[in-house]
Amino acid sequence: MNMLLTILVSVIAIGLGCALVYGAWAIYTSTKNVNNWVMTQGVITKSSLKPAGAAFLPDMEYQYFVSDAEYTGTFVTVVPELFYKTKVAEGLLAEYPVGKDVDVFYNPEFPYRAVLEKKNANRMAVVLIILLTSLAPFLVGVF
Repeated sequence: MNMLLTILVSVIAIGLGCALVYGAWAIYTSTKNVNNWVMTQGVITKSSLKPAGAAFLPDMEYQYFVSDAEYTGTFVTVVPELFYKTKVAEGLLAEYPVGKDVDVFYNPEFPYRAVLEKKNANRMAVVLIILLTSLAPFLVGVF
């Protein structure tokens, strides 16, 4: 019975790890050329914070147009911070108030993928490497 449980837990862990790697890879491939993204004008339509324990989650939206099609973006940076400390979150709100005209950078291949700032672009590669190296012991242990 213990062997069956070990195999089941290993398969679940590998499945979750593979799903995380796939998600990170999808984001990485669609954002790796962020320096070649095209700029357009947009406007902030929502700018607020959601409490998340002792930190905050930004709740931002902006609208922009690409070839007469309207899009709504929610990402400030390519790889967003998950949680913000109070002062950083307040600074983000002050920088992007509702109604502000902003530069929006969008992927010309996938215009629905857009950001307000191109910083942190290399962070997704680091996340992908960490996920792959943390998944490797499971694969070696099972096979």
